Amino acid sequence: MKKNETKKKWSDFIDKKQQSSKLFEVAFTHPSYKGYSSHVETNEILELIGDKVLDLVLYHFLYIKYAHTISKKEMDDARQKLMSKRGLTTTFDTFNLEKYLIKPPNHFLELNSGVKHNIVESLIGAIYLEEGFELVFKFITELLDKEY
Repeated sequence: MKKNETKKKWSDFIDKKQQSSKLFEVAFTHPSYKGYSSHVETNEILELIGDKVLDLVLYHFLYIKYAHTISKKEMDDARQKLMSKRGLTTTFDTFNLEKYLIKPPNHFLELNSGVKHNIVESLIGAIYLEEGFELVFKFITELLDKEY
């Protein structure tokens, strides 16, 4: 699948889910919203889950790709490179995830790499919980723009 087709497919998926899924709404609810409305669920738990799922998917991907041809250290290094904040920031920007962000009205939120990274991890957590491992694996691996 071409890069533009992949981007459109996943953009459409995120749009649809964000409009129809409470879990996806939570994935985009920044923790700063707690100060505005204390009863709202924010993306912190989904971020934690997404972080662990991302690790698992990347290790799985690297294992399939390289099986027994790389060492544990090489696999750790490759996973770290794939999971870099820059990579997740690119994913945030590619899908213009800022448009889904829920934060308090008139609240300035600097969209630095850490914030973008956390939102993408929350999205990954929501995809995993709602759609399962197979789909989140496909989402992450189709977006890998690096070749190993």
